[in-house]
Amino acid sequence: MFSREHFTVSVGIAIVVTVIPAALGLIAIYYKRKKREFIKVGNVSKLFIYPLKSAKCVEVTEADAFELGFKYKNVNDRHWIVINPNGKMATACQYPTMVNITPSLQGDLLCLDAPGMNTLKLLIEVKSTEINNTQMVDIWGTTIQGADCGDEAGQWVSDYLGKPDFHMIHFIPQFTPRYVSEVLALKCNSFKDHGCKEDDRTAYADFTPYLLMTDASVDALNSQLRDITVTEANYRPNILLAGVPAFDEDNWNQIKIGDSFQGRFLFKCTRCNLPNVDPQTGAVYQNDQPRKTLMKCHHAKPSEVDMYSNRGLMGIYIAADVCGPIRVGDSVYVNHR
Repeated sequence: MFSREHFTVSVGIAIVVTVIPAALGLIAIYYKRKKREFIKVGNVSKLFIYPLKSAKCVEVTEADAFELGFKYKNVNDRHWIVINPNGKMATACQYPTMVNITPSLQGDLLCLDAPGMNTLKLLIEVKSTEINNTQMVDIWGTTIQGADCGDEAGQWVSDYLGKPDFHMIHFIPQFTPRYVSEVLALKCNSFKDHGCKEDDRTAYADFTPYLLMTDASVDALNSQLRDITVTEANYRPNILLAGVPAFDEDNWNQIKIGDSFQGRFLFKCTRCNLPNVDPQTGAVYQNDQPRKTLMKCHHAKPSEVDMYSNRGLMGIYIAADVCGPIRVGDSVYVNHR
């Protein structure tokens, strides 16, 4: 026969067994909902378009965001590339002086200038009936169609780089973009953490159409560097944010910018040796900097090494879910993963 004390203890245990898990469940639900809530994290401080991949940027105060990246005055971001005689993309990783090619926009022309070279003028919009030569080009192991910009453009870039038989290639709307899921599958052993959808696509950008960074992340890296100072130009983002804690972007899920744009986190950006090239001169910094320092100050967590290896991380790739204009000064709201 149970005594009153036994009854009290039994009731107490039952309450503990019942109430505590329920309370913990409610707390978990609260924090899960909290993560889904959008909070303001900062503002857009700069916007960049890179018409020719690996060349200098065109800094703008407003750009229209589309599925395949920014568009400004009919010029699409990273829709022109240079290829070698084997049809593989050439970048400033292999040819550092490509960063000294300066694009500008004049009416319906994309103009390219480089030290010691006459201005090269390319039509921005080319009809498919006006294309004389198309070919499949290799971008980091994936293939995509391109329109040859002609003999004059090929000779111009060959002369500038001192490499024969190089060509300039243009992506036009009639071509089929690359699927981001296929690109990411080649990039890493495991990409379970990415936010990629089956229909996410990109043209000539390395992996996704948009690269977002924060100026605080650049400042954090500079605080660890000794002999050089880097800027966002070393890391070539499309969208630079102010007012955000350093590397907070790594933890974001969905992103709202301004009145219309909505995007989502896809992948953290692992950094190669391109930031080791001075974006103002094309000279390569000594001692494998800033790459070596970035690897020490911001790298993948142990649980992420399969995805990101041991490379340094700077910025995030995002995809556009709702397109529209983005302007310098726009407020940025995010929720967290």
